[in-house]
Amino acid sequence: MSSKLKIITIILITVLLIYKCSTALYIPTSVDAQQLGISLDSLRMGRVMYVNKCGSCHSLFLPERYTKSEWRVNLDSMQIRSDLNDQQRKVILKYLESKSKH
Repeated sequence: MSSKLKIITIILITVLLIYKCSTALYIPTSVDAQQLGISLDSLRMGRVMYVNKCGSCHSLFLPERYTKSEWRVNLDSMQIRSDLNDQQRKVILKYLESKSKH
């Protein structure tokens, strides 16, 4: 297999994995937003940013995989590497915390 074909194969597999994980992520509802006291648009934006910013470099983890405090630590450590500003970090964190494990 040529190196060009290997690279294309790796890229396709990566895209498929990101797509597969993003479809498994929960889609926020108005009930979720009401329980958190934030807008539904904000939660939806958090999901989109999580998929686009975090999923562009590695596999996505389901929100329920970590606790709220673990998500905070994870995002703190990734903020600089992923070029997230404070507002983006906050929106992604709200999305992840909304279904984090207790």
